[in-house]
Amino acid sequence: MRLSKALRVTAGSTTSFTGAGGKSSALRTLAGEASAEARVLLTTTTHLGIEQADLAEAHIALPPASGMARVDAELARHRSLLVTGPRLEGELRWTSPGETQLNQLQQLARKSGAVLAIEADGSRGKSLKAPADHEPLVPNFTNTLVPVVGAASFGRPLSDDWVYRPELAAKLLGISFGMDLTPERVAKLVLSPVGGLKGRPPQAEGRVLINQVDNPGRLALAASCADLLLQADEVQAVILASLASADPVQQVLGRIGGVILAAGGSQRLGRPKLLEVWKGEPLLRYAVRAASAGGLRPIVVVLGDHAEEARQAIADLRVRSVFNQDWRAGQSASMRLGLNAIRNHVEAAVFLLGDMPLVDPALIQALVRAHASSLAPIVVPNAEGRRGNPVLFDRSTFSALVQVEGDKGGRAVFDQFDILTIKAEARGFFDLDTQQDLDWLKGQP
Repeated sequence: MRLSKALRVTAGSTTSFTGAGGKSSALRTLAGEASAEARVLLTTTTHLGIEQADLAEAHIALPPASGMARVDAELARHRSLLVTGPRLEGELRWTSPGETQLNQLQQLARKSGAVLAIEADGSRGKSLKAPADHEPLVPNFTNTLVPVVGAASFGRPLSDDWVYRPELAAKLLGISFGMDLTPERVAKLVLSPVGGLKGRPPQAEGRVLINQVDNPGRLALAASCADLLLQADEVQAVILASLASADPVQQVLGRIGGVILAAGGSQRLGRPKLLEVWKGEPLLRYAVRAASAGGLRPIVVVLGDHAEEARQAIADLRVRSVFNQDWRAGQSASMRLGLNAIRNHVEAAVFLLGDMPLVDPALIQALVRAHASSLAPIVVPNAEGRRGNPVLFDRSTFSALVQVEGDKGGRAVFDQFDILTIKAEARGFFDLDTQQDLDWLKGQP
């Protein structure tokens, strides 16, 4: 997967990189991914080594107070452009453009539709960093803040060999030099207000980049660290990558929400089917438990007909329920209500039907894994040539989903997006509508 896709960068947006273990590599990767449709403008708020002038196709060292005319012209000629200040006198480093120039670069990126990527921290080639009081230097117009971590630090001792400013890391973590840098400690360092998320503007989305994930052992440690990072609302997603690879991103891990549609009137059965009991429990509980066991969070259940009884049936389960007062208007109203309840906190949402008691948590996990490795807009299970439920929708589809009207579900937007299909078992597609369906289900072991 491309890094630009994993970061969800958009034309005219600003992404700032902090931390250690791959900031310059991230800039170089983004520059290499640049195209005529989305050019990349690179810069820094700190210093860059002289040898880093080749991060992009072209480099401009702006004199103080210089305007953007030359930058504008060069950006039109090249797919990627690095802009720095002048070289430090007597040193092998480029300075940052001035504050006014940085603001002008951001305005130019927005006007031209370029992606602006900023190295906003220094780390001297280490894999982990604790920032000093004056660090990092994150512009307030940043849309996405990317704390970078080098996976080579996992399991290593806290020392100057692996950590930039190790004395600050020791103080922040409450450990001594030589103690192991476990995934738990790395996550704590990133999540600290004076650690990896320091300087995040209120509007900036946090997407942690764990680089150097180049073997199975590091992948397991990085995934463990990601689980801890995603417990914080400030972290939207964690990207597991090896930026030295041609295909740099392995997985994008984020919260995947669950929306259980359970508002229908059970017209064909003639009574509330989700309250029917199978193996001692109301049918609605099976879908809720499958969503939870499948790793979805947060989970919202949209209720309508016989809402209070349904709410009581799942009262002990860790889910939120919402009432759709327009449940007679069709499925789109429930879909919209459920999605709006979770959309600001998730990378994707899985829609489940409350009347599918045989849905397998393993299928939900498979949908989530397929999305993590692809960021496909829609992931659909297929059994014996037939598509079924549940279906995963990436956040890039949310705006289209909330526009659906009438008695239609998510399939109304299928023709607008690419669809990834995964294999499933037909048994899991069973949904209950009639007395005959209920009789068949009650005969199942």
